Amino acid sequence: MKWQFPVQIVAGAVNRIVLALNYVFQLGGIAGVIVLPTFGAAVVIDNTLGDIQRVIANAATAPTIGAPASNGVDGQYLTIIIRNASGGAMGATTFNAAYHLAAAWVNPANLTERSVTFRGNGAGLWYELYRNATDVTT
Repeated sequence: MKWQFPVQIVAGAVNRIVLALNYVFQLGGIAGVIVLPTFGAAVVIDNTLGDIQRVIANAATAPTIGAPASNGVDGQYLTIIIRNASGGAMGATTFNAAYHLAAAWVNPANLTERSVTFRGNGAGLWYELYRNATDVTT
């Protein structure tokens, strides 16, 4: 059996091949790469570095998760993991308006984490697909 997929090269999306299946293969080891953004009041999410962003809260600071650095391509996935290593309760986490959450975000308890996965529309909006229902001990 021979597999054939219509391929579209998206202008400005270097090293990305968009398949008709709406699945994005990111060449060069980007897909599946875990990026560790610096924790603080403003957390910078650079989705051009990888599709998994693991934010480690090492203080009680209330973080705002910034909009992704790139609009991405339609169908691209982005997972944000928030780990609480603050030694206690984290400050309230807020997400930039580019993220469309299905419900209010609940911070993880100390020494646990929660994750949320979004699907981008290629125009800068990211829609929640799913998230952890409870804290995950790591």
